[in-house]
Formats: sequence, structure tokens, C-alpha cells
Amino acid sequence: MNPQHLLDSAYRQVLAGQVMPALRLLGKPLSDLFIQYEQEDRSHELISTARAHPLFEITQQDPYTARAYDKPRGYAGDAVMLDYIYSGQTDHGISPMGARIFQCTTRVSMGLSVVYRKALLNAYINDTAALHSPFSMLSVASGHCREIEGSLVLNDAFQGEFIALDADAQTCAEVTATYTTPKVRALHGNVKQLLQNEVALPGPFNFIYSAGLFDYLSDAVARQLIATLLTRLAPKGRLLVANFVPGAYGRGYMACFMDWHLIYRTTDELKALFPEALRSQVTVTTDPHGNVAYAVYEHSAT
Repeated sequence: MNPQHLLDSAYRQVLAGQVMPALRLLGKPLSDLFIQYEQEDRSHELISTARAHPLFEITQQDPYTARAYDKPRGYAGDAVMLDYIYSGQTDHGISPMGARIFQCTTRVSMGLSVVYRKALLNAYINDTAALHSPFSMLSVASGHCREIEGSLVLNDAFQGEFIALDADAQTCAEVTATYTTPKVRALHGNVKQLLQNEVALPGPFNFIYSAGLFDYLSDAVARQLIATLLTRLAPKGRLLVANFVPGAYGRGYMACFMDWHLIYRTTDELKALFPEALRSQVTVTTDPHGNVAYAVYEHSAT
């Protein structure tokens, strides 16, 4: 489809109050178009066309879209963005149109994948707490750790330690304020510090995961980080890393309207980040919505 025609059609639907049909047009059809332009090294043209269209200003009434574009913390996809998806609520008043767009952008396929990711991580966390006494867990680029809400980590019957490592000081402060139990500890640190062994981590860990970081890491850094995290695993410990896949539903909307750019990887590309000798022990799956791949490695007993 011609990008101008696609944008015009979505714009007419929004003005007619048909917000969800419009957002569906800006989902897979726009993403397919974006991938085509990207393969031709012309993605900048599609982005420019979208931002010059009157539809762009309307989408910025949505706080989810606008926050990614404005980047109040210097980057898109901060922990507040994830809270928007989890809760379906914003922290300030918005226009009626913004509210309608918000309900769509946070509940279309990509948003549902983030909700699923939270539930999946909660299941792994519970399994780890149930199997190990005391347990030891590490979340890398943790965000607000909403996945431990209602988990066994917070149950007095299960003892152990959960470390939330994040480069955003405000995010770390939110974790500390939310989870007052001494079992949960926020650590302020970034990937570079972790790779250079400048972060005072305990360990070894029964479960290490990184749910949203690898979408921003080059292959070289991602491989180095995985190698580092593998050395932190306890016997029978598990390492989980997630990555959005190239055909993700909202990729075009994110690039054009949110200025949010990820490094997408296929399941094979995600597995290839692990040391070759360990790849046979790595299981890779994709979420039910087809947007996020998960690679899980289990350390052999020694």
C-alpha cells in the first residue's frame, strides 16, 4: 500500500471515531511497509512522511506514544511506559481522543506481548522460589519489577534474595519504595559496569533474566553480556533473555510515531548470542502474539 494512502485512511478513521480500526492499519500493514522501506535503506522517508502527516499530531495526544517520542528520561521504553501497559492507566489527565488512542496502543498486539512477558517472568520467578531455599535471583535492566507482584518472592514462607539491577536511578528508587522487604534489593548500575565487574553483585544466582535490554544491544555487547551472566549462574540455574522479533506487529508505528527503535532478532539470531558449545542446551520460544522471542539456558549440575 502507498504510505500516503495508508496514513490518509487511518486519519479518516480516527476522525470518524474508529480508533481501533485505524490503529490496526498502523499495526501490521505499516510495519510490513516499514520493513520494506528499511530493506531498501529508505526507512527515513517513511518516517518523514508519517511525521509530516496530520495524523502524527493526533497520536501525540496519547501519553504512551508521546512519552516515547519526548523521552523525558533520555530514552524510549522506560519503566513508566511499561506501567502504562500493565495498568491501562496514565498518571495525568488526557484528552478524550488521547484516551481512546491510549487504550488501543497499550492493548494491541505489542502491548499484549508485554503483558504476557510479565506473566511468564512471574511464573519463572515462582518456580525458582519454590525449588531453591534460599533462592537467589537477578533481573538485569529490571525496570520497576512489576513481575514480582504477588509472587513467592514476597511470601514470608520463602526465603532468599532478589536483585533488581537498573541504570535508571529513578527506576531503582521506585523498586525500593514499592518493595520494602529486605529480600528485594535495587542496585544502580549499567551494562558497561556489569561487564567490567564494577557492580557488587552477590551470587551465584538460581535465576537470571533480562526481559527488555537485549532489544538495544549490539550483537557484540549482547554476546559479552550473556557470557558474563553465565558465569553468575548456580548449578541448575537458569538464564532467560528476551528480544522482539523482526516481524513484530507495531514496529512501524514505534519507529514513525514514537521514535522508538529496537534491535530485532529472529529466534536463530537470539540463540546465536550464546556460546556455540552451549546452544544445544538453549530453548527458544516465541510468545502467543508472535512478537517476542525467549531464549532459556539451564546450567548443568556440577
